[in-house]
Amino acid sequence: MSSPSRTKRLLTPLLRRNSDVVYTRDRAVLLPIRNVLRSIHLDQTSMKGIFRPAWSVTDLLFMQPSPGIDGFILYHRYSTGPDFYGDLDEQAQSDTLCALIEEHTIPFLRSVDSFETYYRLRIHCLQPIASWPAMHFRLELALGHFEIAHYLVSKHRSEWFANPEFSKTQSLVSLLEKHDHAGIAALLHEWEAITAKNFKIEHLWEPTPFPFETA
Repeated sequence: MSSPSRTKRLLTPLLRRNSDVVYTRDRAVLLPIRNVLRSIHLDQTSMKGIFRPAWSVTDLLFMQPSPGIDGFILYHRYSTGPDFYGDLDEQAQSDTLCALIEEHTIPFLRSVDSFETYYRLRIHCLQPIASWPAMHFRLELALGHFEIAHYLVSKHRSEWFANPEFSKTQSLVSLLEKHDHAGIAALLHEWEAITAKNFKIEHLWEPTPFPFETA
């Protein structure tokens, strides 16, 4: 990844022109940050000074740095985007990069404006969340899709309970089987807070009820 100081310099025009985009840690993030984090960062390549601008959309449920989906700027689905303008000076890189992000990427990220739109993206993207059953299980719980969550337990229970790495998933399964939906919400919110801290966005994160809590 490009250094945080260089990333901020390159993204400064974007930050100046878009009041809902702020810089934190090593990336630009879109506000508001509730159940979903939408961000833009610069992936370093193997060649000195060359980077690939990338976007990321992730929920805050899994307590890892980046458990969501991502792609290179200009490509909203998985793609091998081109290395970025190594022959330009920094000001030209910045101008070109920010113009591309504003034309192609910011509108896409703004369209992911709720947990429900994020869910549809995760279900239907080229690498759907169903490929990661434990993550899929948490997302279905957060959306209040308890019948689907029970189905996932029926398929994966033996695997999850045979492996200590799934201890957190086991806790959710136990709450689901007790029909303790309030307990599920409390645990998922606790994990969101941990993820926000891991990303160093806790000062920007707005704790928000899950859809089933307000139904």
